[in-house]
Amino acid sequence: MTDPYYERSFVVCFVFPGRHVLRNVARLFFAVILLICGPAQAGAAPVQTPHVNAELVAEYDAIRPGEPFWVGLRLLHEPTWHTYWINPGDAGYATSIEWTLPEGFEAGILQFPSPHRFDGNGGLAGYGYTDEVILLTRITPPGNLQPGTEIAIRGKAGWLICDPQQCLPGGADLALTLGVSDAPAPTSFKPNINAFVDRLPHSSIGWRLSFSRSGDTLNLTLHGPHGFGDPLPDLYFFAEPTGLIVPGAPQGFAIDDSSSITGVLPLKPGAELPQKIPGILYSPPGFPNANNVKALRLTASADGAAVAAPGADIPVLDSPLPTPGASSSIGIFAAMGFAFLGGLLLNLMPCVFPVISLKIMSFVNQSGEDHRKIVIHGLVFAVGVVITFWVLSGVLIALRAAGAQLGWGFQLQSPPFVMAMTALLFILALSLFGVFEIGAGLTGVGGRLAGSAGFGGSFWSGALATILATPCAAPFMGPAVGFALAQPPASSLLIFTCLALGMALPYVLLSLYPGLLKFIPKPGAWMETFKQLMGFPMLAVVIWLLWVLGLQIGIHGLALHLGALFLIGLAAWTLGRFGSPVRPRTQRLVARAAALVFLAAAFGFSHQAIAFQAAPSLAHSTKSGVEWQPWSEDAVARALADGNPVFVDFTAAWCLTCQANKIALHADAVETAIAEKSIALLEGDWTHQDPAITQALAKHGRATVPLYLLYDPADPSNPVILPQILTKAILLEAFEGL
Repeated sequence: MTDPYYERSFVVCFVFPGRHVLRNVARLFFAVILLICGPAQAGAAPVQTPHVNAELVAEYDAIRPGEPFWVGLRLLHEPTWHTYWINPGDAGYATSIEWTLPEGFEAGILQFPSPHRFDGNGGLAGYGYTDEVILLTRITPPGNLQPGTEIAIRGKAGWLICDPQQCLPGGADLALTLGVSDAPAPTSFKPNINAFVDRLPHSSIGWRLSFSRSGDTLNLTLHGPHGFGDPLPDLYFFAEPTGLIVPGAPQGFAIDDSSSITGVLPLKPGAELPQKIPGILYSPPGFPNANNVKALRLTASADGAAVAAPGADIPVLDSPLPTPGASSSIGIFAAMGFAFLGGLLLNLMPCVFPVISLKIMSFVNQSGEDHRKIVIHGLVFAVGVVITFWVLSGVLIALRAAGAQLGWGFQLQSPPFVMAMTALLFILALSLFGVFEIGAGLTGVGGRLAGSAGFGGSFWSGALATILATPCAAPFMGPAVGFALAQPPASSLLIFTCLALGMALPYVLLSLYPGLLKFIPKPGAWMETFKQLMGFPMLAVVIWLLWVLGLQIGIHGLALHLGALFLIGLAAWTLGRFGSPVRPRTQRLVARAAALVFLAAAFGFSHQAIAFQAAPSLAHSTKSGVEWQPWSEDAVARALADGNPVFVDFTAAWCLTCQANKIALHADAVETAIAEKSIALLEGDWTHQDPAITQALAKHGRATVPLYLLYDPADPSNPVILPQILTKAILLEAFEGL
């Protein structure tokens, strides 16, 4: 039973396309990045028992004092074997665990994800889990823990493991050791834990389930807050009490009208119905008009009244069901239009300026070539943009489907990726300055990345422009991307394709109509000066990325990575000075060997830097004395309960649009209005991965930052969503309406 994370990693590594030696270099590069990105594991080795391996896993390698965290009982079943849910079905019993915790720790109830139904011999059926399952518990540590110490969590687990022929009782004494830190790092189990958190049932605000009896059948009626459309969602009701519903019998659901669905469920002979039946209503494709949430926490009531909480014995995820954001109803054609306009406007964002400058220079270089060839260059650049958008959005969609709580720009939440980007752009800047050559002319800069010149340069320039564009959120992009990630994969990719086409359109037009570039002088000696000048925007982006990296890994980690960039610069200078083709062969070989040594040392420095984490950011104040506080749903509720308006800024250090908007946010007039209106200021920092912020963005139909919300205590359930690009006038007008 190998870890699927590493299986996927090496599959990606060895199918990466390339040519000859550079293909192997690319494979090595991606293997290194994947090894760096693979987070550390926390815990002990799995305990092997008959037909199932068990272990305790945690989402972080260390815990923060006073901050709750997930611990999971992870069971890996052999093929054909299964364990059971709360209601095991016709036979069996549920998995359990008894916790032994350090003093001051509190454990919540064991929470079971949505089960599967499996059929046994003799028409019997059960509810439970096959393959991998993680049963989750929320543990709250005391606030007086000392960073640098370690704590041990122990649990005595018990289960019944069955296949179609036999059942065996099992159990294990399990232990987990975690550190205490102000800056814990995710473990390799965090994606798996996130996937099973996503399978926990959501509370059913606005949804209501009632039941009535008709002989030996139970009639369930589901009322949805936003109605139901065609086709009818595939539904199954897992009742928590045993002995009521026949597990192996089909459950027939049909639409009564646009706002209710009725299901007919066979009852066991002699079943006595209680007044309330808690359970899970499960829809494999997700519920319509509810952000495709798959499992609803519901308690069916005999009198048809809405039930706010489940029965006492049903463990559930204590979080509200996301409600559709304003953009979730824009429709796919409107989303495609917004995406196309957002892509056009991305070209005006500062993220892509360095690559735009290089692309314009490439048009100058090609000005003497055949017009047909220039058009092909423009089209190849567009293909590079589109394919890179496909790769980024495809990876994002796949990770979200696997349970990861991610949004657009997710790669910049990974310190290894930011390190790789700083190294790449630093190398490109050194080449533009003439320290060494990685291609003949500007178009060769990208071409050498693919092992070819010319068209390869145009393709990789488009790819690099796309990667640099992801930190920027242009107008119209937010609703489009948020809508895209709530759709099936095919529709999502269609919307992202429109975004890519919008971004690529200006370059295709310039290649089709080169007369539009008449304002650029003819090729000449000035191009070398311009080429060197373009190295400085590259360095500016490097500085910005280093700032982002410093917020992620702290000053000590940043110092190590700066040492790595120093060694990369030394390797580039060695190649340029002693490895050029005019040098003797022996000298060239020695220079290349020395450069490899420097690069290996640089990798070692950056690898060590990954282990560091930045200290948590402290609350900061406006000039008027109003403090910005960390965002949470509880913080919003507390401020509104005190009668204060609330302004929420969902931001990230790598989001340049967010940083530009701070000019308006910190304008004197705006800060004065904030103080006069007693507006509570909350900041949701998405620089690091944060599932709570990802869910909050999705709740409002977004999948990227910035997102600005203004809550009025007179109408707390309907916050105003402000534009993605802020001005002082926009903010003052919004505050005036409070």
